[in-house]
Amino acid sequence: MQRTIDYANGKVIMIDQTRIPAELVTIELSTPEAVADAIVKMKVRGAPAIGVAAALGMALAARNSDAQHPEELVEELERAAYVLRNTRHTAVNLFWGIEKMLCAAKAAVGDGLPIPEVKQVLDECALAMLDADEEVCRAIG
Repeated sequence: MQRTIDYANGKVIMIDQTRIPAELVTIELSTPEAVADAIVKMKVRGAPAIGVAAALGMALAARNSDAQHPEELVEELERAAYVLRNTRHTAVNLFWGIEKMLCAAKAAVGDGLPIPEVKQVLDECALAMLDADEEVCRAIG
């Protein structure tokens, strides 16, 4: 079964909500800016899905980073957070997803993890958020 939003092979894959019910179209996003654009254009809808999309956008920012020092990586994540935060100013889940990812990154850097491990922590954090959201939706359903 296809998820509304997913993360695989370094891409965010989501159903384009603007195309349903007429057709089922998925889009693949590989940058936090592309995720931000999808949020602005309402290709992803629903507070929890928007929060997860923002978290996945942060994971993409980390994955795409060429930072040589952990502090540089955090700076790049802060820039991605700025872009994502400015998509929907009233979306509480959006800010929650971003902050959770920033906290995870800062904790990993504070623990002295090297950049590849910080990136892995962020991937795992975003995937955990995705899985938790799916569990909640299934429980509601």
